[in-house]
Amino acid sequence: MSTSSEAIIDPSTGLSGDDLEQLLKSVLIIIPYRGSENINANLENKISYWRGCGIAVEKVEDQFGGFIELTRASIARKFLDHCVDTSSAFDKLIMIDSDQDVAPEAPIKLAQWDLPVVSGVVCSPNPRRGLFANFCVKDKYGVPRFPSVKHTKKLPSRGLLKVHSSGTGLICIKKNVIETIFESGDIPFYIEEKMRRDAVKTGLLKLGEDTRFSEQCRNAGFDIYVDLSVHAVHYKCVGVMWPTTAFDAELKAEDFMVDVKDYLHG
Repeated sequence: MSTSSEAIIDPSTGLSGDDLEQLLKSVLIIIPYRGSENINANLENKISYWRGCGIAVEKVEDQFGGFIELTRASIARKFLDHCVDTSSAFDKLIMIDSDQDVAPEAPIKLAQWDLPVVSGVVCSPNPRRGLFANFCVKDKYGVPRFPSVKHTKKLPSRGLLKVHSSGTGLICIKKNVIETIFESGDIPFYIEEKMRRDAVKTGLLKLGEDTRFSEQCRNAGFDIYVDLSVHAVHYKCVGVMWPTTAFDAELKAEDFMVDVKDYLHG
């Protein structure tokens, strides 16, 4: 029989009291969006919920004309500046793109791992390769690939997966990762000028801001993970996500292998 003196445990995290409060205060959620586009209505509802739970949430309008690496780099810089200026307890930056919907507990589950970089499962459609997950894992030959429903077919429904790179649409980054990249003289997410110039000639930009950031993390010695239990619905023309029928409850994260026919990374 419970009494009023017993700690109330949050079922999504298993934490209670001071531990839960400390976790919530360590997180800053940023929703980058373009002024010409609305934030997904379901995500707006989650923003209200998170704020009601005491989590800091800010909406950041794109001021760079769609150059998303500049938007994300600016967010990272302002996050560090805010931490210094306010002496806040923020230790983790979570970015959730405005064209997604996630479960209310999604950002907290990512933050609770207390890892340098951990993302959820976000999917995108492609006319050639079909539906694919926005992270890369190495196949049995060591080649990084994006898992697709067409070839890899199944993802584990839970577990923590170490990956070669991850998307940045639903991601939790610890403050020291951002600090380390800036201190190295680099800019998080920023695509090098030479690569931009080469893209003008070839018509192909070899890296997006997400794969660039993953490269920066690897160079700085930080591992990147995906929490396979955290899923986003990604709204393009229609909402897309990894099919619920293609999650395997019996498949363990440590046994997962991407198919060698899947799309090459880079």
